[in-house]
Amino acid sequence: MKKLFLMALLAFLSTGALADATKVIDFDGQNSDSFELNLETEIIRYREEQYQSTCERQIPYTERVCGHETRYRQECRTEPGYQQCRTVNDQVCRNVTRTRRECTRGPDRRVCTTVPNMVCRQVDGRRVCSQQGTRQQCRNEAGPQTCRDVPYTDRVCTNNPRRVCDWIPPRQVCNSVPYQDYVCRDVTRYRTETYACTRTRQVPYSVERENVADVQIDYVDQNSETSSAELAFLLDKSGNVSLNVKEQSSNPALVFVSKKQDIANRDDNLNTDARFNITFVAKDQYLAAVSKAAEVSTIDQHHLVLKTAKLVRPQDLRVVIKIKKKGFLGMGRYKFEKELSQGQFTIAKSQDQSFIDIDFDAIGAKVKDGKKYEFDITLKLVPGANLVTPVGAETDIRFGFKRKL
Repeated sequence: MKKLFLMALLAFLSTGALADATKVIDFDGQNSDSFELNLETEIIRYREEQYQSTCERQIPYTERVCGHETRYRQECRTEPGYQQCRTVNDQVCRNVTRTRRECTRGPDRRVCTTVPNMVCRQVDGRRVCSQQGTRQQCRNEAGPQTCRDVPYTDRVCTNNPRRVCDWIPPRQVCNSVPYQDYVCRDVTRYRTETYACTRTRQVPYSVERENVADVQIDYVDQNSETSSAELAFLLDKSGNVSLNVKEQSSNPALVFVSKKQDIANRDDNLNTDARFNITFVAKDQYLAAVSKAAEVSTIDQHHLVLKTAKLVRPQDLRVVIKIKKKGFLGMGRYKFEKELSQGQFTIAKSQDQSFIDIDFDAIGAKVKDGKKYEFDITLKLVPGANLVTPVGAETDIRFGFKRKL
């Protein structure tokens, strides 16, 4: 029954009245708006209720229990002493006279013989040879080899084993020996007993809660033409006021929304104070700084100043700078790369342009006078979470140039 009541109550709450919780406003150039949102909901509370029931309790009682138990006693014995022997090797060395064969060879000698000197030529296509005197033919022969036995002394060692014994004195050895013993003891046991008692349970009930939201809106329209949008405000049962924007400008605009909200719970009723600041920025003006490459206004060994189209939200700008210098045969090369966030460069504005000043010393870039450098620059627009309409276009641009400082 309790479960069915909860299900019916939750179903009722899910279909509670939401007619006054939504407010739609058409923006068409006004400076501000204010209104109140009301939402009546029902919440579940619980109260304690006592009822008669049956309880159980454990009643102790004593029972005599007997049985065999394993116990242990210490038994000791004396082990007699004994001789513990081992074999020890003693090394014995002596000098032994041995001989080795040593051979030497005598000096080489030159041996010459007389041989005929033959001269050959071609006669009618055949080779004809004839002897014309004699000539000496010589060769080197190795000298005679002489060998003898040369005595030398060698050290020879051998192991002589011998028996060594130690006396191990008598000692006492003890062991735990199990045995069975019949033992009786009193054991506490419990039995379950029922009795009449009073219990407490949580009973759900519903109460009406009124959610009231005081909403104040301030507008800033930076569009070149008057912006137009449908703004739908919704108050939910937790007291939060949310906003859904449908941009309808003839000149497309980006919508930035910031909100401050305070929710107070007073006597189970929620009171919300919501403040919205809504800014409309023409999309083409917002993207102008990244629609075409920036120009180099000035550059030296300390500063680089870039000239771009006017930045309508300079706080969204990020700069990625890469600097390279080629060296001769690999010597004197230089490379620097860093993404600069707000505070690492300064922005100055004129009527239609912005000037981005990058201080090389402040960001840790080391460029020298009289050297040629390659620069690679990327400008990025990074809108924050307060942008509630899609950009739908590229938000960065990359360009490069070379300069001799």
